Amino acid sequence: VAVAVHNARLYEEIVREKRRTDTILMETFTGIVVVDQRMRILVVNPGAAAITGYPSQELIGRSLPDILGRDPGPQRSLLYKAILEGERLPPTEARFRAKSGVRDILFGVAPLNGLYVLSFTDITRLKEVDRLKTNIVTNVSHELRTPLASIKAYTELLLDDVAGESTTARRHFLSVIQQKADRLSDLISDLLDLARLES
Repeated sequence: VAVAVHNARLYEEIVREKRRTDTILMETFTGIVVVDQRMRILVVNPGAAAITGYPSQELIGRSLPDILGRDPGPQRSLLYKAILEGERLPPTEARFRAKSGVRDILFGVAPLNGLYVLSFTDITRLKEVDRLKTNIVTNVSHELRTPLASIKAYTELLLDDVAGESTTARRHFLSVIQQKADRLSDLISDLLDLARLES
């Protein structure tokens, strides 16, 4: 009787632990896929389904290269390395063609008793924001250089006294400098607005 009670408690504990693990797996936003050594998908959480664009039922039993693409890439070489070495490999940036289009992901692999746990996070939006920031910096640099060049040129003309005593020419040069300084001020205000919006 004591052994039966002990076994019943152990069984209840195992069931509770399985429920807890299933809840964590299903509720995490990170995509988690478990594959066997032949790269057949055994387990898929909703995060992985959302990232790949395929429903979970459609993914189970399929070959991972069918989902991630058959062309060699960082995600496949990571997986092959994990299979060969049997060691956990840190996340690496990769790209794959999801059902909804090309996605940027952070991809990691961990061996688990003859199986392999793949975790991936969709960083497509972060990469897009990064690309947009690079474009903004490039454009702003160009936009800042143009008025600065004009301010410098007209200031040098005034300092060299090219206009002589002509008040009209001086007034024109100072007017151009003021306009360009206002343009710079507007650009800086736009940058500060962007920073406030981002924060």
